[in-house]
Amino acid sequence: MTDNEKREKNKAVLRRLYDHMMEIAAGGREEISKIFTDDCVMELPHLNAKQAGLDAMVAGVQSVPRNFSHYRLKSMTFHDCVDPDELIYEAEADAVFRHTGQPYLQRYINIINFRNGKICRNVEYMNMNLLGGFPPQPQQAQKASQ
Repeated sequence: MTDNEKREKNKAVLRRLYDHMMEIAAGGREEISKIFTDDCVMELPHLNAKQAGLDAMVAGVQSVPRNFSHYRLKSMTFHDCVDPDELIYEAEADAVFRHTGQPYLQRYINIINFRNGKICRNVEYMNMNLLGGFPPQPQQAQKASQ
């Protein structure tokens, strides 16, 4: 497989995840483990948060339908890196908060690393001012203040 073929395959994993987030979340650990490695890491630098392991990713993916009645990413723009297993992308949320019915107008920049066709690291940057629509989450607030 060429580097470009590997990049395109990795992009397809991300598109599938964000085009079908609700279905993947409903599929539970079995579906989610098709996308993330067992030792995957999720970093949210602006929240000073880092989660590791498949259990954390399962919990994170399954929190999406609890918080949103609709969730996809649109306008995904990829920026290829020298390493075909690293991608940077920009995207906008196409989402609606479940508890308020209000749109979630978020913009993301993510750095994603892959291993063997699965996500092993995701570093996510977002507009922190737009997180105010989430229901109170004491664990996140506590981590962010430390």
